Amino acid sequence: MVPRMQDRAWAQGQDKFLADRHQARGANCAACHRENPPKDVASSEACITCHGNMGKVAAKTVDAKPINPHDSHLGEIACDQCHKGHKASVNACAQCHPFELKVP
Repeated sequence: MVPRMQDRAWAQGQDKFLADRHQARGANCAACHRENPPKDVASSEACITCHGNMGKVAAKTVDAKPINPHDSHLGEIACDQCHKGHKASVNACAQCHPFELKVP
């Protein structure tokens, strides 16, 4: 469920969630949410539209430390396994690996 505008971090002057970062850069809700009223983004399709496929994203994050999280031994995984729009993103790799990654 998409939070009401008054509950959104950007409405309170904060840059807390990934959706807030997108909004601050000029992307409106319809960039990710294809339905009106908005529903959860069901796949990586909306992400790929702007950011490219996993190979293209992996090329952009090749210098990430300690590893390139987009060059996964699991192959292409859904973006929302780590990146969350309206709540804190997570380091899905940490389910098995002990390294820390900053996930926007």
